[in-house]
Amino acid sequence: MLNSPLMKFQLDCAVHSKVILAQDITYRNEGKETSFLRDDKGVWNRIRISANVKHPELFKWGMQPVTPLNPQRAPWAVHAQFDENLYGELISELQCLESTLSMTFPVQSVNWGSPKLNVVFESEEEAPPAERAPLLDFKMGRGELKPVSGRDREFAALALTSRLYKPLVDIQSFYREGENELSEAKFINSFYNYYFALEGLYGKGKTKNAQVLEAFRSSAELKESLNRYLNDKHDIRHINQVKSMLDRMKQPLTFDGFMHVIVHTRGDLHHFVNSPNRPQPTPFHHEDFEGITFLVKYLARMGILASMLRLNPIKK
Repeated sequence: MLNSPLMKFQLDCAVHSKVILAQDITYRNEGKETSFLRDDKGVWNRIRISANVKHPELFKWGMQPVTPLNPQRAPWAVHAQFDENLYGELISELQCLESTLSMTFPVQSVNWGSPKLNVVFESEEEAPPAERAPLLDFKMGRGELKPVSGRDREFAALALTSRLYKPLVDIQSFYREGENELSEAKFINSFYNYYFALEGLYGKGKTKNAQVLEAFRSSAELKESLNRYLNDKHDIRHINQVKSMLDRMKQPLTFDGFMHVIVHTRGDLHHFVNSPNRPQPTPFHHEDFEGITFLVKYLARMGILASMLRLNPIKK
């Protein structure tokens, strides 16, 4: 669908910076066009990059009318298939810009993890046929947290009993920070926080990897939490990521194997050796650790809830 030789693939990202530009800046280089866009105060707050599409057959883009099978289904089918190699090339370009510019200018981040995608046609003749609607600003990345409502009594009850959980306040704070980092898809940072919560719960005050691993493996409660995790439903990407880690570390699909991966992932992420043959704890590799982060989050939450229950048992 929409296989035109006059297509451009465009990414539009939010930018957090303190850079004030006198005007929007656009330049063209090696078949790409990059625009640095400002807000009404002149602050650089968006970047847009586009490239000519060399392989239009890899794109399936637009909104196609369909006959709904039931009244609750939308009358349009959304097609958002694109050339993943070209997408990766543009993301790499944005990462280079973010890293290099931040060396001299106050650039906090380019939100390349959640860009808006567009396919742009150079002429009206190349636009989608009339029976199809254009797909504009398709958003990649994670959705924002949804508001929670209708739970006032639960909220008040938890607030009223919060003092009972004072022995857990530090561990809970790590979990909270993990949630904050997770909402921004900073999985490496999030992993650290969930791991520290897990270490505080089951590490028995040890700090060396071998000792922490021994402490984790001796916990019946942690083993039960892992069993529950394995019996729950999870994103297939997370499952595949964790499985690949087990395979890379030559660990079996057992409780001991999972604990080995968790502890040694923390060790891998603690050092940067600038080698393509090792896991890289860089801001560009957060998604590589999404699966293990969700596993450790699950175990940390289960452990905190079990500890809260011990401090404040439910009266029958």
